[in-house]
Amino acid sequence: MEDNTNLILKGIELSSQGRYEEAIQCYDQALAINPNDKEGWDGKGDALDDLGKHEEAIICYDYVLRMHPNDSTWAMKGIVLNKINRHQEANICFDKALAMNPHNATALTMKKNNQEKRVTLDLLEKGDKLSKMMGKAIEAYQAKKYEEAIPHLQESLKILKD
Repeated sequence: MEDNTNLILKGIELSSQGRYEEAIQCYDQALAINPNDKEGWDGKGDALDDLGKHEEAIICYDYVLRMHPNDSTWAMKGIVLNKINRHQEANICFDKALAMNPHNATALTMKKNNQEKRVTLDLLEKGDKLSKMMGKAIEAYQAKKYEEAIPHLQESLKILKD
């Protein structure tokens, strides 16, 4: 019977080879020996994430965070939440990671990326609204319905000021 540490090391090796299902089996065996092993749960979460089983990965990370709160697991949970478009929850995880370790490069980078994405999305949304309003104004103008064009132009100006 292999010991807990060797099983976890074997799981890490299998994961590095892309053999995630086998790695999960090793982590499960290690966790059967020591159900509170942080590395076992983190490794299993990472392997599940690599398989695209994001919700299951989050469960593993949550288990670690209940037992052994740490900045790297908070950051990993945030990354997985980002993958499933739960950006607000991801940012909370990055904030918790940074509260524990202000120099956590993963959390710093991911939080900055999320902020930049939000700004980009806001600008795209604003541009889309502006394009629609200007399109309506041009359409009314070309139809010589000048009075109908005015509210659309005013709305366009409002969008530009915001």
